[in-house]
Amino acid sequence: MTSFLRQVAAFYSQEPALQDHCFVFPNRRSGQFFEKELSELFTTPHIMPRVVTMAEWLEEMNDLYLATTVDSLFTLYRAYTEAFGPAASSFDKFIYWAHIILSDFNDIDMALADVAGLYSNLNDLREIATDYIDPELKTEIQRIFNIEFTDSESFWKNSHHETDDPDSPSAQFYTLWEKLPEIYERFYKLLNERGLTTQGHLYRTMAGRIAQMTASELGYKQMVMVGFTALSVSEDHIFKALKQLGCAHFWWDDAAPAFDLPSNKGGQMVRMFSQRYPAPEPLETIDPQHRQHIHAMAVGSAVGEAKWAFHLIDQMGLAPARRSANVQQLDLPKIDVHNAINTAIVLPDENLFVPLINSVPPGIDCLNVTLGYPMRHSGITTLMHIVARAHRQATHDKTNNRWMFFRDDVKDVLSHPVVKSAFTADVVRIGNL
Repeated sequence: MTSFLRQVAAFYSQEPALQDHCFVFPNRRSGQFFEKELSELFTTPHIMPRVVTMAEWLEEMNDLYLATTVDSLFTLYRAYTEAFGPAASSFDKFIYWAHIILSDFNDIDMALADVAGLYSNLNDLREIATDYIDPELKTEIQRIFNIEFTDSESFWKNSHHETDDPDSPSAQFYTLWEKLPEIYERFYKLLNERGLTTQGHLYRTMAGRIAQMTASELGYKQMVMVGFTALSVSEDHIFKALKQLGCAHFWWDDAAPAFDLPSNKGGQMVRMFSQRYPAPEPLETIDPQHRQHIHAMAVGSAVGEAKWAFHLIDQMGLAPARRSANVQQLDLPKIDVHNAINTAIVLPDENLFVPLINSVPPGIDCLNVTLGYPMRHSGITTLMHIVARAHRQATHDKTNNRWMFFRDDVKDVLSHPVVKSAFTADVVRIGNL
């Protein structure tokens, strides 16, 4: 069976002017693997085509740049303070709502929803959300039908009228909710003044523009959209416009029989889009009787799973006769651990990343990590927590005009891996005092 990206690469490998093509992928990783597959098919020097992610292509088309998370948070807070004036909360209080608001704005833009209408309808819905069931009737219903009545709407029931305290969390959130359409407009106006935008708004902008564009304005003779799955409303609009312009190919990795299972709702959605935007030629069919090796192994802990994963990889690098007895019976394929390009370890939880990396055996010297490492788990973050604690507990000696720190706090700083690796000699010298 030829891989999906290999089949797509083979289709274009004989094109005489690939530099006029732009291949768009949902993420950077798939684009990098496509470039590898395409380069292996060339026997003579070629000019490679443009390979970008959807977000990168939209940035180019709109002359805008994606704002970083920090930019978005501070710009959102500025929009919030402009909308509320002196009544605005401090940034420390606002930050707890900011991530939720940014996520909501992104979802709204990806769905091409009317912002003012959406929040107005939700506000009206919450206004009329109340409980008209008599308490005695409710008790009888609970007794006869064993139905539990939840109070999920209690926060919203006239929350801005039930309290006279404007500083209460419910009153502040309700007031913020009513102001969100205005904050939305101010937020994107402030970003646009700096040539910035968010990913969702980038999709919304392009979905509105592309219907009026011509094929020559795209900058490429052939657009090739590869490997997308379930499309958002904005993506669907962009794909529809590209299809009408007649300058785009669409490729869907949907050849597996699992996509036709009635219970596979996600697969059916991908199949629907693949029929709406058909590929230039069908992919290789996969034999439904093709044997798949699936092994389930019980491991006592999450960290144990991470260690066992690399144990299996290490064993797969050996000849079957040299493997341990418990691995030989699994009938695992032989791989080259120095170039295991077709081998992937998929983690169910990003917190397993650290124990997984710490379990890499000496024989494996090359890894391709897709998962972003959370800043809160980094050594710098833990060091800053220790330093902050040391300063909170420090005392000022007014006689000598100097600060004094607890010995345990100093030891924690000196024993931290970041400090030990950067100032090894100083750590040893101070530790011997």
